[in-house]
Amino acid sequence: MADTGPAWRGTSGGEALGYAFTMVASTVLFLYGGKMVDGWVGSEPLFAVLGAMVGAGAGIYYMVVRLSRTGEPPGDGER
Repeated sequence: MADTGPAWRGTSGGEALGYAFTMVASTVLFLYGGKMVDGWVGSEPLFAVLGAMVGAGAGIYYMVVRLSRTGEPPGDGER
């Protein structure tokens, strides 16, 4: 049997672009939500900064969870 390369599953360019888009989108959405809460409450930068931090954390968490599934075949558990 021929050597099929490393045992880990690498990421394609499209997959990496999807992770980057998820990071940016989650950060921007939570930042926008924080700015809206700041407008209602009147605490200008507080919730915007917290929203940006939570959004970035959510994007990183999503990426770590998705990339840690290297041993599973593609398509398993993604519904």
